[in-house]
Amino acid sequence: ITTWLLDTNLAALARAVNRTGPRIVVYNPLPWPRSGVVEVAGKSFYARNIPASGYKTFPVPPANHPTVPVEDTLENEYLKVKLDPTRGVIASLVDKRTGRDWIDGASAFGLGQYLNERFDKSQTDGYCRDYQQGRWGDTLHPGMSKPGLPEDVSYRAASGRNGTLQLTRNELSSTAIMDLPGDPANHLPATSLRVTLYRGQPYLDLELTIKDKAKDNWPEADWLCLPFKVSAPQFRVGRNLGIMDPARDILPGANRHLYAVGAGVTLTDSDGAGISLCPLDHPLISLDTPGMWKFSLDFVPKKPVVFLNLYNNQWNTNYRYWYPGTWSSRVRIWPGTDLIVPAWEARAPLLTAVADGPAGKLPATQTGVTVSRPGVLVTALGRNPVGDGTLLRVWDQTGKTGTLVVTVPGKFKLATPVNLRGEKSGGPISIHGSKLAFDLDAYAPASYLLQ
Repeated sequence: ITTWLLDTNLAALARAVNRTGPRIVVYNPLPWPRSGVVEVAGKSFYARNIPASGYKTFPVPPANHPTVPVEDTLENEYLKVKLDPTRGVIASLVDKRTGRDWIDGASAFGLGQYLNERFDKSQTDGYCRDYQQGRWGDTLHPGMSKPGLPEDVSYRAASGRNGTLQLTRNELSSTAIMDLPGDPANHLPATSLRVTLYRGQPYLDLELTIKDKAKDNWPEADWLCLPFKVSAPQFRVGRNLGIMDPARDILPGANRHLYAVGAGVTLTDSDGAGISLCPLDHPLISLDTPGMWKFSLDFVPKKPVVFLNLYNNQWNTNYRYWYPGTWSSRVRIWPGTDLIVPAWEARAPLLTAVADGPAGKLPATQTGVTVSRPGVLVTALGRNPVGDGTLLRVWDQTGKTGTLVVTVPGKFKLATPVNLRGEKSGGPISIHGSKLAFDLDAYAPASYLLQ
């Protein structure tokens, strides 16, 4: 539903700009200016200086001309990536700015590895008992247990082998695809790992596709493995209400093996260097070890591995027992410990639409609401649902406290602070030159009625 609405409105915007003939409009949904790679109508180009919460019009670029190199390495200005098609993983990830390789060749897992786990009766029963913590006596809760599993089938962890490698590149990007065959007789689907580097961009994009997975109600879990070469790792997990340290910030009584992420995860080395990642499609992760059918009140991750869960049938209530078919999961990875801004630029990419024909009346380039500090989101801008005025709401994601200046196009003169219910919470503030300045606390929202 939302995709259709978004595409419809982007197409209307492209038709309405004051440019005759074929054109592409690039829209930035975030409230700070940015540049980035966009793809539209089978073509890709680098869109520079897209205004905050605004758009910019471009001519339709010529088609990209792919070439096929013979080497097993992808490279751009920032990163050098070596591939291992036999295992279907990344063998080396070098940050060219520092010379550091973030891949540990001695790890039991490879970066980008697909892992399928099939669990046995002792594991599923043990998880239920640990989770119940003495509740319901010796009875295993029917919403979690897996009755009827045979005693003589052991746990299995499996990944594909002997993959093939295809590399392509054009003026803007280099892409590798590693296809690994499946083993349907042993419940292992085929997979494909797509690895992409873009010219001038300091990040790596991964996309793992599971192909034609069969229906199966056996207790199992699928993972995308993301190990890194980091000593004594300090983990920081971006969640919806802030940055979490999994060694200290999980409330007592909660399972410490499995949780959802928002922005992503940063792993920091003992020397202060770090690497970050943002899952774009699946939010459930484990750190250190795959965490399905495990329950612990005191587990603290030590190994520098992030496991992204692609599928599980651990819970019975309100969940399916199997997920057949083909699906993909995308992850962006970049060296550095700055998590929030790169993650939001990955999660809210630049959007495009194509139009042709007569010019409209809107300017070819236009800026919307702008924040002085990247990493602060605009979460509401529109008619006040409970009265007069225009509601503006922002929300800090970075964990920084300080003065924020919001530029609001239009003829607004006053901003009255309100709470999340729309109730007045302070005196009005003057807006000068379309700029509203106020103090914003770390991870806090702030709401104003504009008049």
